[in-house]
Amino acid sequence: MYHKLLVLFLLWVCGWGFSAAAMAEITEVLDRRVAIKNMSSQTITRLYASNVDKGSWGRNILGQGIIGPHQYRIFNFDDGWGYCMFDFKAIVSSGQMIIRERVNVCTAEVWTIYDE
Repeated sequence: MYHKLLVLFLLWVCGWGFSAAAMAEITEVLDRRVAIKNMSSQTITRLYASNVDKGSWGRNILGQGIIGPHQYRIFNFDDGWGYCMFDFKAIVSSGQMIIRERVNVCTAEVWTIYDE
């Protein structure tokens, strides 16, 4: 989080106005890496993320991998379109679906999944 705020502060100090054009430039340099942290007792077997305007989940970003209990993985959610707002869906080994909507990947650093 510190790194992301520092970038915004430095842009402001350098005299960048926060007009629509400047905000577009800022969103291009923002760090969109988010750690998906599994603090549940189950394994995350599938993970999906899509920008809020996409309308579909797309592919499983874990591929053949998993995130075991008390493990984490870091993903870069830069989709090339400048989006910061994403929806996340995790599926755990029991088949339970966990959805978190409207995560700002430009400011969030961690999405933690717990047992419910």
